[in-house]
This record gives sequence, C-alpha cells and structure tokens, in this order.
Amino acid sequence: MPYLFGHTDVAAQRLQVLAEVFADSTRAFLRQVNRSKLALAVDLGCGPGLSTRLIAEILRCHHVVGLDTSPHFISLAQQPNADGISFYLHDVTAVPFPVSPCDLLYCRFLLTHLKQPRDILEKWATQLRSEGLLLMEEAEWIET
Repeated sequence: MPYLFGHTDVAAQRLQVLAEVFADSTRAFLRQVNRSKLALAVDLGCGPGLSTRLIAEILRCHHVVGLDTSPHFISLAQQPNADGISFYLHDVTAVPFPVSPCDLLYCRFLLTHLKQPRDILEKWATQLRSEGLLLMEEAEWIET
C-alpha cells in the first residue's frame, strides 16, 4: 500500500505536525474507552509511532503494537522504545497481523489511503477478540 507522502524524513515531519494538531482531540477520543478490559491495542499505520505512544499513554494497556509498511517509519518509531510498546513492519491490509487477536484496533487518517476500505475493515474485524473495539479517526472534510 503506497503512502501518498512517501516514507522520508519530510513525511515523518508532516506526521509530527499532524500528531500535534490532533493530539487533544485524539486524547479526548481515547479517554472514552473503558480501559479495564484492554490488554493488547494495535495502532494501524502507525508511521513513526506518535499515535502508538499516545495510545499507550492514555489507555495504559498491557501492550501496544504499532504496525506500518515503512521500514524508515518503523526505525524512527523504535527510537527510543518504551516498555510495553513494540513495532512491526507489516502491511495493515494483510491479515493475520503479527500479534494475537487484540482488544482494540486504532487508526487515524488511514482509510483515505486504502483501496477498498470496506473490505479491509472486514479483515480487521477478524483480528479483534470478542467485544473488541475498532476506533477510527478520520476527517469529515478537508478544505485546502
């Protein structure tokens, strides 16, 4: 799945700006989740790991995993790597994921980059435990 903005340091900086702009709304969104039942959360299309770390901070899951197709982004995400957070090079459109079924799947601004998002959502659902949550943050509209 090619990323429109590439996998460069400039693209990582763009994702840093995006993470900063949406940090407050993402925190508010994640705080709505019942944290008591979360052992494993997966951040789909994690990029350089900014949203993965935010998930770990807010939800305090036992383990949070970031998945991305970019070796460069995964390399950035792993530096430094905190306890309970890990990253895998993996195409999120392909199942199974390299982790056991999870309690929560999360993605932010990913669906617009996917061909056939409905089909992929159905695949993702197979990676959730019973009563697992799929959280998606997407823009309703963009004005440039």
